[in-house]
Parts: sequence; structure tokens; C-alpha cells
Amino acid sequence: MSESRKKNWAELEQLKKQGIEFDKLGNYEEAIVCYNKALVIDPKSAYMLSRKGDSLENLGRHDEALDCFRISLECYNEALYTNPKSAITLNNKSVALDRLGRHEEALDCINLALEINPKYLRALGNKSATLYDLGKYEESLVCCNMALVFNPKDSLALNNKNAALCRLGKNEEALDCINMVLEMDSKDAGALYNKGATLYHLGKHEEAIEYCNKALEINPNDVYALDAKDHALDSLKGSSSIS
Repeated sequence: MSESRKKNWAELEQLKKQGIEFDKLGNYEEAIVCYNKALVIDPKSAYMLSRKGDSLENLGRHDEALDCFRISLECYNEALYTNPKSAITLNNKSVALDRLGRHEEALDCINLALEINPKYLRALGNKSATLYDLGKYEESLVCCNMALVFNPKDSLALNNKNAALCRLGKNEEALDCINMVLEMDSKDAGALYNKGATLYHLGKHEEAIEYCNKALEINPNDVYALDAKDHALDSLKGSSSIS
């Protein structure tokens, strides 16, 4: 590798780390700045395009996010033409397909990745999310449990398991699940929102609002936390009017 390529690679890695850290803190605008700088260096970085798409989605900028996922999908297809057996690329392609609403294709893609590497935790987590998007909650739960056999503290699997359990009406189990995530990282905005949503399903509306507010302290523009909080507030108003 030439010196210039080494420098570019090092800079890309640094920008990726910075972007991911900003995402974790809910600073999506700052994350997008990092991903844009990375895309100046490598315009065909499918990973950076996907990360940017997720950040845009979290800001509610859906059309821009979809454009990013469409371009990233083209880049993943190019990479797979060269190396069709790359489990990592197949996994990442499945995420892009899922974000574009092409869930059946995403499932086929992630199954190929897991045929190549059955212990690929990230792929198992993404498969559970795709099954959830397809409304296959029992299958999603099975997938989460498979991932948790390999790593009982896998946060992606635990978050996805929480969501599947809620859909199946197993809210107490779902609460135990999301509490495990928050024990590992009390500042996980996604987990804080998920706990708020779970508490809402349990009829604990005041507590639900508390946890939605915690998520909104990290990211005031979190459309999911805002929506969950509105539902909880409406339920509180409804119960007050009845009493």
C-alpha cells in the first residue's frame, strides 16, 4: 500500500470512529459532517453512505436517507461482483435493502451471509430486525436468542428481543431485556426510548414519559421518542378525563 493510500485509510478510520461516536450521543448533524468528509476521500464507501443514511433517518430526513441507501446498495453490488462470498458485504447489503423497505430481499441476503458464517453476531442481529420488519415476531425472537447464546450481552440482539417481546405482548420480559442493555450503557438513547415504549405498553405512562425525556435529552430530534412521548401523554390525559 502506498503512503497516500495509507494516509487516506487512516483518515477514513478516524472519521468513521468520530461519526459513530457522534451517532451514539445523538449528535446526528455532526456525524453527517464526518461521513461527508469521508465520502470526499472515498465517494464509493458504501459503509459511510449507509451510516450517513441512518443519521439522516434519525433526523427525519427520509428522502435524503433513501438516496444514501440506494447509492450504498449499488456500491455493495459492485463489491459483491468482485467478492461474492464476503459475509460482511452481504450483511451490509441486507441492511441497505431493509432500509429501502425491500425486506424479503434483505432476508435472502442475510441468510447468504449466515451460510458463510453462522456465528456472525451482527448478521444474526440484522436478521432478527428484518424478520421483525416482516411481522415475523416469533422468528425474530428465535434469532435474537441464537445471537445471545454466542454473546449474552449483545446489545443489538437485546434491543431487538425487547421489540419482538413487546409485539408478542410479553412486556415484563421485554422490560427485563431492555434493562440489561441500560445496565451496560445508561446513555444508550435507543435503549432509553425502547424502555419508554415498553413502559407505555405496561400502562406505566408517567414512567414512559420519564424515559422518553431521557432519550430526548441526548437527542432532542429523536422522532421515535417524541412519538412515544406523545402517545403516553395522550393516554395520561385520557385517564385523567375518565377519573
